[in-house]
Amino acid sequence: DAKRHGLADGDHVIFREVDGATALNDGVPRKVKNCKPYSFVLEDAPEGLDGLYSGNGVVEQVKVPKQHAFKSWADAVANPDADGGMLVDMDLSKWGRARALHAAFN
Repeated sequence: DAKRHGLADGDHVIFREVDGATALNDGVPRKVKNCKPYSFVLEDAPEGLDGLYSGNGVVEQVKVPKQHAFKSWADAVANPDADGGMLVDMDLSKWGRARALHAAFN
């Protein structure tokens, strides 16, 4: 009760043993927003929960898998600057060095 939850905006949580608002006990990960040290708001809460919560319950942070897409190695080597590029000039005094090294070792 007097403990901070440690959640940040965009985290996902599941609920267990909630009294009153039992629709939250379905085990579906829900995204949180507007996090404060002792409270948060559900981004996609089920309809009709206002005033139903009567106490208790456990909230648990869960990790939700993300889909990532990558170019094939052959495509990345052949065209490293396409789609955001992997050749970034970190030191502007050596502008173009990454491209020159890529050409030299390719």
